[in-house]
Amino acid sequence: MNEIVSRYFTTSFQTILIKLVLTLFIIFFELSLSQIDFFYYNSPLIFFTFIFFWIVEISLLPFWTYFLLCLIFDLICMNHIGFFTFPMLCIILLLNFINLEQINSSYLRKLIIFSCLLLILQTIQILIFFILYFSFPALETIVFQYIFTIMFYPIIMFFLSPIKNLINLISVQL
Repeated sequence: MNEIVSRYFTTSFQTILIKLVLTLFIIFFELSLSQIDFFYYNSPLIFFTFIFFWIVEISLLPFWTYFLLCLIFDLICMNHIGFFTFPMLCIILLLNFINLEQINSSYLRKLIIFSCLLLILQTIQILIFFILYFSFPALETIVFQYIFTIMFYPIIMFFLSPIKNLINLISVQL
């Protein structure tokens, strides 16, 4: 079976497919968290943490995959097309210029860069919201979401570390 799959799909496409499937699970998990009364549509940005994890810990994917992932996220979350996609693509472009080995050198650097990029993401989203509706969103909900995302960052990264091992194992076997 493995020979049939590898004959039609190269290794890079197989790993991209695995990442797409895992991303769909992450999107549905974040949506299910937003249905809890405590969060009420202000759940921690697990999808952003997941994308940050892919870029920093594993490797950069082609730009079209991030565009596709963010577009799927916008469609499933019923956002305006590009409300999450455009800020994420800006963040990914910024991460292309940052030395990833230097980020991986310490946990504190990862956390600082993650929090700065999260702040940039939410600032761009606020600007897009202002352009669409000519009013600012409730800042307390954005601050609440920002704080919860930063608080959940170590937990999410802990649970995503086995995924890194799985992807590395699959890449070695293929």
